[in-house]
Amino acid sequence: MKKLIYILMAALAVLGAVSCEEDKPSGNGGDPGNNDEPAIVVPEEVVNMGMVLPCLDAEGNPLKDEEGNVITYKLYWAKTNLTESGFSATPGDNGDYFAWGETEKKNYYSWSTYKWGQSATSLIKYNTLSSNGEVDNKTELDSGPEGDDVASKILGAPWRMPTYAEWTNLLEACESERTTQYERGGRVVTADNGNSIFFTFAGYKGENGLIYEEIEGDYWSSSLYSGNPKFAWCFHVTPAKDEITAGGRIGGFSIRPVWEEVNPKDPVVGSVWYTHSEEDDVEQGHQDIVWKLEFAADREVSITGTANDEVFSEATGTYSPSGSKPVQLSLSCKQPERTIVFKTFSALADGRWKLDCEFQYDDDSPVQQYYFIFVNGRIPDPDEVMEL
Repeated sequence: MKKLIYILMAALAVLGAVSCEEDKPSGNGGDPGNNDEPAIVVPEEVVNMGMVLPCLDAEGNPLKDEEGNVITYKLYWAKTNLTESGFSATPGDNGDYFAWGETEKKNYYSWSTYKWGQSATSLIKYNTLSSNGEVDNKTELDSGPEGDDVASKILGAPWRMPTYAEWTNLLEACESERTTQYERGGRVVTADNGNSIFFTFAGYKGENGLIYEEIEGDYWSSSLYSGNPKFAWCFHVTPAKDEITAGGRIGGFSIRPVWEEVNPKDPVVGSVWYTHSEEDDVEQGHQDIVWKLEFAADREVSITGTANDEVFSEATGTYSPSGSKPVQLSLSCKQPERTIVFKTFSALADGRWKLDCEFQYDDDSPVQQYYFIFVNGRIPDPDEVMEL
């Protein structure tokens, strides 16, 4: 594209809620006359482990509201492991096994069958080192209907896989001990509020099928081990201990989903505008190009492009908000000779916001990666949106 793009985002409260919500009381407190906040229905498949965590920007720093208070989100843990069709029947069941970043179970787990590379040096996605293949510096699995987070794919938002930070919080904030439940060995993790979840020794699947069942269990996170991207972070349990460690991406591990509480009254709702530079306007044959991006309460997102006050492009899609990850978009816009695919929307440390997208051309030219920079509440100066 090689174009200078000016972008504007409106509604300060909206941006504060794009990736997460402030920690507000859930529901209406049992008072049917209090309709200020719709009741949040927590699914019966989860356990409240008392986890209230800070929302983070793209660099891992806590996000804060206008008053300087850290914005938080609530996280609940599933009682049982994930299966291809939902949840296993009891916490003692193994569930299905998935390679990291894959959304379907399979019979053989090796590099020859791995979706994101045929060897540790030929990775095509989720890679931080040139010695391991194509570098994209993506360290968290894409979620949403078209993503690679298997829990989000099978169960739908706000279900997803836990991040490295969330597994670490669970391990550090809870007590763990070896036990037998449902006639299976495993470890039970107990929170300060007295609630607990059981992790069975489900083993894992490799080139030789299921191994180490009743000896250990491995549970994927959604986070890449960026120091050596042929690995990803996982929760490892044995009779002697539990720990956060790195596991080979090709291995078939268990998945313990998490459910993030999203306030239904205050989802990501708002409008976004950006305008092209004068040079771009001439090239496209338009002037005063304005894009409007709107997030609806039913998890639908729409985009409309206007030029000279006339609509030239529009589309609708879905989004998956998250307190610890960028917002995932399933949204694309067809234009003459190309399609713009909008991917993720994430907070930057300096208060700006980044929209990642791909330009896919009809002439089979290589897909090109771009990003737009959003500034809240005002039209940004050119130097604010030129580069990160």
